[in-house]
Amino acid sequence: MIPWADSVAGTSDASYKSVTQGWWALGATIGSFLGAQVATLLGPRRSYLLFSLGSVLTTLCMFLATGPMQVGFHPTVFVQGLVSTLFFGWLAVFLPTLFPIGVRASGCGLAYNVGRFATAIGVFAAGSLLPLFGNSYPKIGATCALLYGLGLLAAWFIPKKFNSVAQDS
Repeated sequence: MIPWADSVAGTSDASYKSVTQGWWALGATIGSFLGAQVATLLGPRRSYLLFSLGSVLTTLCMFLATGPMQVGFHPTVFVQGLVSTLFFGWLAVFLPTLFPIGVRASGCGLAYNVGRFATAIGVFAAGSLLPLFGNSYPKIGATCALLYGLGLLAAWFIPKKFNSVAQDS
C-alpha cells in the first residue's frame, strides 16, 4: 500500500506516503494490543480463523474497493493495519502453549523466525511482481491478500487442547 500511495500521490502530495504509513501503523499498534484479549475471549481456533478471514477481507477491500487519494483509503488502511496485526496478540497467548515446556523457547523462536524469513523473501521478491501484474498495485495487493487465506486452513490444525504452564510444571 505504501508504494502504491506514493505512486498515485507522486509530487502532488509528497507527505501522502508517510501519512498512509502513519494510519497503518496506528491501526497496527492498536491491533497488536487488542489481539491477545480478543484471542483469549474467542479461543485459539475461532480467533485465528476470524483474524485470517478479517485480514483477507480488509486487504481485498483496501486494494479493490478504494485507492490512494480517495476519501475512504486512509480509514481502510487503518482498519487493515488493525485487523492484520491481531495475530501478534494471538501468538503471545497461544503459540508458547503449543510446545512442551522443555522446548517452549526454542519452538517459539523457530516459529517466529520462520515467519520473518518468509517475509524477508517476500519483500525481496515484491519488486519482481510489479511487471508480472502489469504494473498494477491493486492486482498485486489483492493476490497477496489471499495469503492470509492460508490461515483459514491453518486454523483447522490448531489443537483443541492447549498445554498451560501449570499443566506442564
